[in-house]
Amino acid sequence: MGNYEHDSHSESNWEDGWETNWNEFNWEHYLRREESEVSKYRKLYAKLIRSSNRLDEVALFMGWQHGAEDSVDTAETEPGEMPPPYTLHKHPLFVSSKALHGWLLDKWAQNVELRSDRITSKQALSLHSAFNESDYYGLLAVTALDVN
Repeated sequence: MGNYEHDSHSESNWEDGWETNWNEFNWEHYLRREESEVSKYRKLYAKLIRSSNRLDEVALFMGWQHGAEDSVDTAETEPGEMPPPYTLHKHPLFVSSKALHGWLLDKWAQNVELRSDRITSKQALSLHSAFNESDYYGLLAVTALDVN
């Protein structure tokens, strides 16, 4: 395989090349921080369970108001340091989808535990597989969006 650089492609749609000197530790830290956003969403969702507008309220608490996606996250950026990239992990649909699928899986696991005498292994596995497939297709849908 060759050393492919997206900036060298003649038909590149990239306006600016994004170069980074991040190592594996930096990426691991970044991904862990993004996972905490999913946890934050789940906690807010559970806290607002009785609200009829909880999805909108959670989005408000997450800072996803109209126009908020245009702001750059500079809270954790040192002067002269590059801000973290806007990856799929920051997209509100990705965060909410991951959080809601995790919530559903937890609720399903609780249900199976409480009613293990009435739910067969085949039924449990079938629904669990459906949740995982739904999560996968949700990820594909978010990937298809223009997240720039």
